[in-house]
Amino acid sequence: MAEEIDRRVRKTRAALLKALLELLDEYPYKEISVKMLTDKADIAKPTFYRNFTSIEEMLQKELDNKANIIFEKEYNELHECTYLDEVTVGLVQNWADNETLLIALYKAEMDSKVCESFARYSARYINILNKGGTIDINSLKLRYFSGGIYCAVRTWLLSGRKSPIKELSDIMALGLFPMITNKAIHLSRAEKRDQ
Repeated sequence: MAEEIDRRVRKTRAALLKALLELLDEYPYKEISVKMLTDKADIAKPTFYRNFTSIEEMLQKELDNKANIIFEKEYNELHECTYLDEVTVGLVQNWADNETLLIALYKAEMDSKVCESFARYSARYINILNKGGTIDINSLKLRYFSGGIYCAVRTWLLSGRKSPIKELSDIMALGLFPMITNKAIHLSRAEKRDQ
């Protein structure tokens, strides 16, 4: 029975997100009410309020949930990483798979929330890649990297993914690499051959 509830919750969240994206094509985010959203998603308002207090909270929870899923999916690969570019391909693909959410967040003018999420998770990735070493989560370098990656991913998605994933993942790897102190990790196979 628990699996069925999970499936219904996932279905409800997907319907709300899809409805929000459709509404964002017609209205500015600030004009969209919970009633408009629930009507569009064909979901009762009490169902919405059982899970969220606002549309912004709904988006934030979806972002946190997706980021956690992506992190868990990549966790083992991070521990076994030898070539950074191979890990970043997976990361870009995972965010591409969540295009609907990222575009909704962008249209809802929640870029700062996404950048904060990218910074938190980037710090976690870096700590694992550094084999337990730490990085100051408040560092300007981390914020610069996270904001740049989010902007690049957002632009890539909004432009219809015209560049190959590998191009974007190579940019991500180049930005991450200077923050990696673990000398067993190389930027790419080609970089290791060139040494």
